[in-house]
Amino acid sequence: MNVLPLGNSNMGGPEPTGLPYPELFAATREHYEWVASRAAHHGVKALVELHHGTVTASASSARRLLEGLDPRHVGVIHDLGNLLIEGWESPLPALQLLGPYLAHVHVKNARWVRTDSKDESGAAVWVNEWAPLAEGQASVLAYFRALADVGYDSWVTLEDFSTELPLEERTASNLAYVRKTAALAGFAVVDPASAS
Repeated sequence: MNVLPLGNSNMGGPEPTGLPYPELFAATREHYEWVASRAAHHGVKALVELHHGTVTASASSARRLLEGLDPRHVGVIHDLGNLLIEGWESPLPALQLLGPYLAHVHVKNARWVRTDSKDESGAAVWVNEWAPLAEGQASVLAYFRALADVGYDSWVTLEDFSTELPLEERTASNLAYVRKTAALAGFAVVDPASAS
């Protein structure tokens, strides 16, 4: 489930709402209390993703949003790449903070690139872009080691929005990289071709 975009963000709609963060956060919490009750009624878990441009851009904000709600029915998708854009917290303490609310993991990477532009004050302008898993600013190995340290043993979803390689080549490269990285982090890696 996506949460409300920040008042200065045009995510999810054409125009920013202009609403201050405390109002958006309170409205999101109210909505998520309802979501938690519906998830409990249906015996499922509703997840909120850590995503730039929303009220849950960090593990800290997501934990604050869900605090007191039943982690059997609400949880968090931790997203490494999104956090490079907004909400970065060192992975190990962030994952520890989420505790029972850590429900799923997205693995992607990004990087910041200096443009040739300057703002009106004369300062350099930087923009973010998606990067191949092994080429971005975040260490996927350190991330997997942090996941292992907190005992995460569920699925990870790979997301690579970079376009430097064709999709088929990018997918094969990412799979090989993630298998190697997960093994280095101490996870048991199963080759699907040998599993039956």
